[in-house]
Amino acid sequence: MTITGSGFQPGAIVTFEGGQGLAQQILGVQVVDPDTIIVTLNAQNDGSSGPQVWDVRVTNPDGTTAALEDAFTVAAPP
Repeated sequence: MTITGSGFQPGAIVTFEGGQGLAQQILGVQVVDPDTIIVTLNAQNDGSSGPQVWDVRVTNPDGTTAALEDAFTVAAPP
């Protein structure tokens, strides 16, 4: 997943918040530059709750943070 924005710092943390069901498994976060983050993850949905919608939060090492609500949806398997 690619996150675009501004002000990202090396060492930023990405979290998924507010969704129902299985938590998303983050395998790696790479801050490419102040405007781009690449997140490697295993998207998980066991199908018990239908589509899962998550807020995505980026937290910089200096404590600044920003979140985009309903930014990531994981569909249930067919």
